[in-house]
Amino acid sequence: MRMRNIYTISFMVILILESSNSQTTCMSAGKFLLPDDATNRTYYICTAPNSTRIYFRCPTNYIFNDSTKLCQPQSNQSTTCSLLQIILRLTPDPSGDSTSYIDCRDPSLGPVKKQCQVGSTFSPILLCCYNGSSCVAI
Repeated sequence: MRMRNIYTISFMVILILESSNSQTTCMSAGKFLLPDDATNRTYYICTAPNSTRIYFRCPTNYIFNDSTKLCQPQSNQSTTCSLLQIILRLTPDPSGDSTSYIDCRDPSLGPVKKQCQVGSTFSPILLCCYNGSSCVAI
């Protein structure tokens, strides 16, 4: 009975260690945008599956382009907000990613892609990041 308890405790410790590792362990090799970063400046590199993430941050006024896998000036996304974007101020991300949106509250900055908080998605009807029960501050 005592040996069984030792195995059970050991198994639970391994599970806890594995679950805490899942946020820092790579699933595949490549460069990836950090989903929690609302500025879209932070990304990480994975050299191989199961390796540890290596974090990087793009310089000020640059964002990580998830398509090209490079830091680029924010204004390269598009230089002007469309009339619809100016009227609505917040619009869905045209890439189809429901966890991000385009912010044109200040048209002089051009369209700025922003990320919703983890656990929320952009609602094109409510024009906010929605967590299932309420709007989350943008």
